Amino acid sequence: MNYFNLQQMRYLFLVLSFCATNLFAQNSIQGEMTYLVSMDKNDFKKVENQDPNVSKRVNDLIKNSHDVYFILSFNKNESFYKKSEVLKNDAQGSLNLTEIMAGNNNTYYHNSQDNSNVMVMNVGGKDYIVSKPKVEWKLLKESKMIGEFLCYKAIVMNNTNDIVAWYAPSIAVNHGPNSFNGLPGLILELKNNKLSYLAENINLKPKKVEDISRPINGEKLTYEEFKKKFGDVFKE
Repeated sequence: MNYFNLQQMRYLFLVLSFCATNLFAQNSIQGEMTYLVSMDKNDFKKVENQDPNVSKRVNDLIKNSHDVYFILSFNKNESFYKKSEVLKNDAQGSLNLTEIMAGNNNTYYHNSQDNSNVMVMNVGGKDYIVSKPKVEWKLLKESKMIGEFLCYKAIVMNNTNDIVAWYAPSIAVNHGPNSFNGLPGLILELKNNKLSYLAENINLKPKKVEDISRPINGEKLTYEEFKKKFGDVFKE
């Protein structure tokens, strides 16, 4: 009887050890990835203006826009999204409409524990911390492979624009690009109006992980206050 109990205890110990190891691995997940952000120029109608110079400038701006890169750093509960340092050092000097539409110098923080979803932006030399509303998703059964990851489709509910995301349940975090998050897996691809986001260089074992901390420096605004304060200047 004592031998049987000892065997049971050993088995229970092994099971608990295995569960603890898995739990630690899930809680310690971290990574960094690059999103290639591109603009569908065909979605823009040709701008016609009474001033031919204005029309030419706007149409040239659309024509000459090019793809940009943004970085998502994340752990199990938090993520931080920002423009790539390579992009910051880009010496082209001309305006890039894709970069502007993708968020430019804005940064984005997400915390899955308290559902914080904020955008940090600078206007006129002043920082603002804007709380973004929770994204309401509808999960679909459609699936496809993105690289080595099986991904499932989701769409945003009650939205005037077509927003489609593809997320990977095997990467068990609910983060994504820009302010899009809340899915049961990391978002690897997203189509939002005229912009497309595609994950590249997914690194789940980075040698060095950027510290992720909640933004605290800046005037705090709700999204409604933000829209009221700035009107359509920063319409998304």
